[in-house]
Amino acid sequence: MEGNVKVNSFNGYPDNFFYTNSICLKLVGMWIPSKDYSLLFRIIYGIYVALIYSEGFVFIICELLIFGETMKKVSNFITYIEMLFTHIVGIIKYFVLILGRHKIRNLMNTLQDVKYFYEPINGISPGKIFSNGKETNAKISKLTFVMYICVGVSAHISSELILNNEIKGQSFENTNKTCADYFPYFFKIPFDVTMKWRCELALALMDMGLIFHAAIIACYDGVFVALLNC
Repeated sequence: MEGNVKVNSFNGYPDNFFYTNSICLKLVGMWIPSKDYSLLFRIIYGIYVALIYSEGFVFIICELLIFGETMKKVSNFITYIEMLFTHIVGIIKYFVLILGRHKIRNLMNTLQDVKYFYEPINGISPGKIFSNGKETNAKISKLTFVMYICVGVSAHISSELILNNEIKGQSFENTNKTCADYFPYFFKIPFDVTMKWRCELALALMDMGLIFHAAIIACYDGVFVALLNC
């Protein structure tokens, strides 16, 4: 989306108000590298995008597959629905960014058009004010991105710590626990997890999915907050 945003530098105005947002969008795969980048870079980035989107797809499928089991207990179902709706909203936000990318890019270009730039007068520099706005936007976008993905990161770390503290060997035998007991959210485990290392792999699969969906939501929120601040 951000690749074709026009940038200008005039009387203290920043080159690209939405620079931080463009970095975040690249991290979640909403970017197509131009031929100015090396073939190797484009291949590596393509593989990276394929992996994170595959992970996101597998995550949402596994989350949907657990639907029936959560209905056995009202409290579990309510907790499950809350998280599921959050991820569905994330998917909707993703498609808003993708389908509306041309309109968003045009709006960004218009907001940064040099005809709206003004020269300093009486010690007041509009360019400096705009530049300060860019710095504020960068901080908000970074903070939003980090805070959102910390949900998945913190969930993974806490689950790993509890799992390794309670299960000393590689088997759940002779314990009253299963791998599912250590999952922070409801999730259909897609493979056998009778061994602890397999359970850790399943935890990583789920938490990477959480991080991906959180990053998508953070990008959406960051872009529209930036448009309001510009």
